[in-house]
Amino acid sequence: MLILVRHDQMSSHDAPARALDMLNAVRGLGKTEFRLADVYAHAETLARLHPQNKNVEPKIRQQLQILRDMKIITFLGRGRYGMQPPAGLGVFVQNDW
Repeated sequence: MLILVRHDQMSSHDAPARALDMLNAVRGLGKTEFRLADVYAHAETLARLHPQNKNVEPKIRQQLQILRDMKIITFLGRGRYGMQPPAGLGVFVQNDW
């Protein structure tokens, strides 16, 4: 089952919104393995979604760690990450990326 959540229905100050935006960015890469630099390419978009955050790249790294702790992605080393296969219930945030 896939749950669609509209981004405009969530508070941009909400930590779960940031994690979901990061998950959307990672899924949007369309890769099972990706590099930190691939995610940094979305820094401008993430900055627009969360204008109160003035430290976008550190926040990207933090959100990747959160997704890793949630076992959604795996840290492979040296700035490389892998997507975990979907496990039943998924969450997708619809926005303008």
